[in-house]
Amino acid sequence: MWFAIWPGSRLQHYPSKHSQLKFLYNSYKPEYSTEYSGFLCFNEISTLNSDSVKFKDHDLLSIILSKSASSAKKSFSRYAFEVLLLCLVIGAVFAFQQRNMLPSDGSVRVPDTQFVTLSGQTIPLLAKDKPTLVYIFAPWCSICRISINNLDNLNPDKVNVMRIGVDYQHIEELTHFVDEIGVSGEILLGNNQTIRDFQVTAYPSIYILQPDGTVVGRSVGYTTSMGLKLRTAFE
Repeated sequence: MWFAIWPGSRLQHYPSKHSQLKFLYNSYKPEYSTEYSGFLCFNEISTLNSDSVKFKDHDLLSIILSKSASSAKKSFSRYAFEVLLLCLVIGAVFAFQQRNMLPSDGSVRVPDTQFVTLSGQTIPLLAKDKPTLVYIFAPWCSICRISINNLDNLNPDKVNVMRIGVDYQHIEELTHFVDEIGVSGEILLGNNQTIRDFQVTAYPSIYILQPDGTVVGRSVGYTTSMGLKLRTAFE
C-alpha cells in the first residue's frame, strides 16, 4: 500500500488488499516539523501502529533536555579530566627540572656573596631584614625575556630581588638584553661559579632565601607575577 501527504492537507491514505492503515493525523506530530512541503510516498507499509510513533510536545522536550544534560555532563567530565592530566604533566615536568636544584627544606644555606653589578657597583646578595628572591637568567633565554619583568610587581619593602646574569660570553650581551627588554633594577654579574653554587641546570632558576641564606623556596621556568607574590608571601 502507499499513502501521500500534500502541503497543508490532512493525511490521505490508500488501503490495499494486503493491509489497512489506521492513522489519525491530529494525534501524530513528526519529530522535527508539523508542516509539510512536497509529496511523500511510502511504499509497502504493511502495519503501522499510531501509538508507537506518537510524540507529544512534552515528551519530545524531555528527550531533548535529557540528551543535552547528558552531553553537557560528559563534556564537563572530559574537560575536567584533561585539565587534571595537564596539571599532572606540568607538575611532573617541573619536578624533573628541579631534581638537581638546591633543596628547599631548610637544610642548605647560601653564603652572603658580594656581586659586581652591571653598573660597576659591588653589593651583597642577601638583605638582613627581609627574604631575598634570586632570579638567575641567561641573556639568550627566551623564557627569561618574557618573565624577568614580572619581578617588578614584587614589593621591594617586603622582598629583596636579585637578578643574576650568567652563561654569557661578553658583558655586552647582558647590556643588550637589559636595554631591549627594559629591565629595571640592578643586574648582578654571575659566572660559572654562580651556576655551580646554585646548581643551575635550566633558566630561569629562582630561589627564595631567608636573611641568613637558608633556601626555603625554589622554582624553574616561567612564573607569573601572582606566582612570585605567593611564593615570597608563604615561604
